[in-house]
Amino acid sequence: MTSQSELILEQTKLANFLSAIDEKIVLVSNQIQDTQEYKKALLQQIFLKKYNKFGK
Repeated sequence: MTSQSELILEQTKLANFLSAIDEKIVLVSNQIQDTQEYKKALLQQIFLKKYNKFGK
């Protein structure tokens, strides 16, 4: 039979694991957002160069 302290220990381990996953999700979400902003900036540069080259 499992003791109360063993159950609490397992719950604590599970909570720590899930917290680590949440932190990783936040980090990856931030990386995605940064990459999307970088892509947007690159596309703006490309279109500005094309506009300056052909638009004048």
